[in-house]
Amino acid sequence: MYEAIGEPDNRHRRPLPLSRAVERLMVLDAVLGQRDLQWLATEREKVAYFTTVAASSVGRSAIADVLV
Repeated sequence: MYEAIGEPDNRHRRPLPLSRAVERLMVLDAVLGQRDLQWLATEREKVAYFTTVAASSVGRSAIADVLV
């Protein structure tokens, strides 16, 4: 699955307990149910969002403080 989304070395790619898998599926179900929600799943998507969209309204110095 991680290869399919272009993240073959994602840090979340490891065995996990069944309870955690169920929790993640429940979150996925909730995200897919909210069509107007912009979900930032990967680190790459989060960085792109915060360096473009959020940077214009928050300011780059505030973002840098959060990322450190």
